[in-house]
Order: sequence, then structure tokens, then C-alpha cells
Amino acid sequence: MRGRWALATGTTVLLLASCNSYVGPAGTTFVAAPGFAKPRQVAERAVTVRGTDSVLAAGGAYLGVVTSDGLGSDVTVVRQAAWQAALIGGTHILLRDAHVDRIDTSVAVRHNVMRGSVQQTAVGYQPIQTTEIHAVFDVFRVEPAAWARLHPQMRPPPVSR
Repeated sequence: MRGRWALATGTTVLLLASCNSYVGPAGTTFVAAPGFAKPRQVAERAVTVRGTDSVLAAGGAYLGVVTSDGLGSDVTVVRQAAWQAALIGGTHILLRDAHVDRIDTSVAVRHNVMRGSVQQTAVGYQPIQTTEIHAVFDVFRVEPAAWARLHPQMRPPPVSR
């Protein structure tokens, strides 16, 4: 499969085998660590962690990096990253870096009004603010057999099939 595009069964995730990158929906991308071999999906979504001590103590392995770019809220970007990480076999994500781009623009709005036989045109400007959030997460995998060693809040929801 080296050097070919493959579509993962039942998802919209693409694998570019020559560079071990997975491009997911909604602005998420996974770049694998060297030597990565995609494990099966075991979690519905990855759990967000603040540190890696517990994950590594439970035998967690580093899989790579998920980047998530999106419009809207930071919650949406984290959810997208957690879902993408789970699709490639990850169980936990750790925020590495994030920044927000705010773009202020304005749009001209034209109003045509007829007053009797006279047409009047008024032009106004409507401000528009767009917020783009860019985040980078490290992805880890803890095998399901070791989940009992994790705090209950750090256990990912298992895949329901």
C-alpha cells in the first residue's frame, strides 16, 4: 500500500501511505510518529488529558500529532481532534499548542427604497468577525487491558459495535 491513497472503511479518513498522514473531516489531520502502524480503533473518542504521567504509567504509547483547524468554538476543535485521534487508534490527546486568528471585515450593504416615484439608495457597512482556532495535540494510545489502571475520568468510551 506504500505510496497509494486508501479510504478507511466506514469513515471519511484518507491515508497517504507514503508519508503516514491521515486527513480527516472538518479540518483535522494526523501525522504519525516514525514507525507508526495503525492499530484498530478501540475508543469512540480520545480523552483530553492535562499531562502524560498517568497515560505513560498505564503503558501508553505515543502515536503522533493531530492538528485541528476550525471556525467557531474551542470545544468544537477539541471534539474534532478527539474524534480524529480515536479513528487512528488513539485513546488520549494532550494539547501541545493553540492559537486563535480573528479576522475583522465589513460588508457593504445596499438598500434600495422607493419613495413615490423616487428611488433612494442607502449604503451601510456591516462588521463581520471571523474566528479561526488552530490547535495541535499529541496522540497517545493505552491498550484497553490497561484502562483499569487509569482514573475513571481518564478512561475513554469504548467503541460500540
